[in-house]
Amino acid sequence: MICPQCQKIIAEGSKRCPFCGVQFSAPPQGQAQAGAGVPQGQYAPQQPYAPYPQGQYPPQGYAPYPPPPLTPAQKYQTLGGFLHFITVIWHYILPIFSALAVLSYVIRGFKLVSEVGADNFTFEALKPALQLFCLCVILIVEAVFDCIAGVKIERRDSSFLRLWQIGTLIKILFAVTQQIVFGSALFAVLVGCSGLVSFAVWHLYFATSLRVRIYMGSEDYLQKALFHKVLLKLKPNVDKPTKSKNSLIATALIFIFSVIVGVNAYYTLKPVMKQLRTQIEATQQAQVSEYTDELTGATFTIPKGLKENKKIVNDRYSLVLESAHDNFEFFGFSSHDMFEEMDEVEKQRISRAEMNNEMFTRKEIEDWFTEDAPESISEIKTTVERIGKYEYYVVSFRQTDASGNTGEVVNFAHYYNGYEYVFHYETYFTQFSMNAVKEWIASTTIPGETPLPETKKK
Repeated sequence: MICPQCQKIIAEGSKRCPFCGVQFSAPPQGQAQAGAGVPQGQYAPQQPYAPYPQGQYPPQGYAPYPPPPLTPAQKYQTLGGFLHFITVIWHYILPIFSALAVLSYVIRGFKLVSEVGADNFTFEALKPALQLFCLCVILIVEAVFDCIAGVKIERRDSSFLRLWQIGTLIKILFAVTQQIVFGSALFAVLVGCSGLVSFAVWHLYFATSLRVRIYMGSEDYLQKALFHKVLLKLKPNVDKPTKSKNSLIATALIFIFSVIVGVNAYYTLKPVMKQLRTQIEATQQAQVSEYTDELTGATFTIPKGLKENKKIVNDRYSLVLESAHDNFEFFGFSSHDMFEEMDEVEKQRISRAEMNNEMFTRKEIEDWFTEDAPESISEIKTTVERIGKYEYYVVSFRQTDASGNTGEVVNFAHYYNGYEYVFHYETYFTQFSMNAVKEWIASTTIPGETPLPETKKK
């Protein structure tokens, strides 16, 4: 008889296979031996197979056994696992989401362009819109190359890896260029490094995955890749010690070459980096501009981190600044000739020289700044603080607008020779640029006013 598990010939009537150890029941008594009485050259008719209910076995004969599990070579011949997952993402889901994102960015970009106006088409004004359009290009490039690569994987096209590598490197190049033009060098380096690390991890999967190699049927996709060529085997007549010796020599030469190149690059780039650092510092200093108020002649410096926004200057503010970090902060400066706004009777009673900080109380200053706020305000606080050369009334409060958003408003007011100088700051988040605001106020010089002594306490 034959063991139904290992298919080896064993003694008739055995209840246990001596080879694989499987136990089974003996043939029923009185049953003729298989093949007995059948003429030579003919076979006994076989009974049709009838499956038994789960958990039950036939009362006589041999119990059915499950088929052996599939080997990786058999299992990975079909598209499945993580390879199937990324194929679905690239082929179906990524194009849909990329198209929706591109449509959103295009609409926002044209909206920003329309807000700029035809008379102010400068690079700085169009910078946010151009940044969105560059994002659209990056998304389109990524979606097109990944989608085609997904289709090639489904068709077992060995050129998929090379196409994916080219598309990913082009996307990284676009992203780094965008950060250099619209962002900063630091973010460009971070984007480039993160993109290369992601590229290396994904390439490692494609180069080492057993499923990918078995599914593709050969290593042609590695031979056609950009950065993973299958090395030619050494000649058979080269023995193993020679191979090891050659490998050590090659490794030593590469190490020496790398050290020489690194030292040379360090001493070559050292003066270049010093010159570049000097240029960056000069550029940052050039960005700090001087401003002179036309009404009062007061001058101050716009510090780094704040930039002028001429689009939203109105009758209330003669100068409007915005944060270079785009974090929803508002900065405004206004000046008023309070003496000229008085009638003739008041001018006879009060001289221009008397209208200074000492003329007003904190309560009067607080009432002036809070009565102009139409929204609900709370947590009103008024102090006197020395900032730079002069003392300022500092009026701060919480303000809720018509949309229900609550923010913080701070007004720095100074009075001299009948003029009012007001630095206005408001934010709906954290006071991210408050240090820059105080640096801006501290640089103020008012014509004719004697600065406070340096030894005076705040």
